Amino acid sequence: MAKPYDDQTGLNDRHNASLIESTIQPGQAVQAVSGPTGGAVPVFLSGASTILVPFSRQVVVAVPTTPVPLTPATSQQDQVEIIANITNTGNIYLGSATVSSASGMVMEPGRSIKLQNVDLNLIFIDADVGGEGVSYFALT
Repeated sequence: MAKPYDDQTGLNDRHNASLIESTIQPGQAVQAVSGPTGGAVPVFLSGASTILVPFSRQVVVAVPTTPVPLTPATSQQDQVEIIANITNTGNIYLGSATVSSASGMVMEPGRSIKLQNVDLNLIFIDADVGGEGVSYFALT
């Protein structure tokens, strides 16, 4: 009978080994595992090698022509999706601290954009209509 773990090859016998699936929560400790003969068992991560923590926020431009940052402080994100609120009656303009209707990327109501590896504090919005804005969902 084959061993469930082969110390020579580091491979599991598919017929005798068990697959243990687990979700690791933020802050949870991970304990090392030993093979049946005391050797280390290789651990493979599927998907991302880090745990991404999601959060969302809504940002509104109170006064048109007054750009507003997506966050008031540095906020480096791995992934973010920015969505112009579907209830907007005018356009949103996405860009830098000097964004305006003449220089920003136009976002009609409901339009979205996905960005990676960005600091949300460096992304600003402006709006045609006061009280309108965007929602975003980020993974950090």
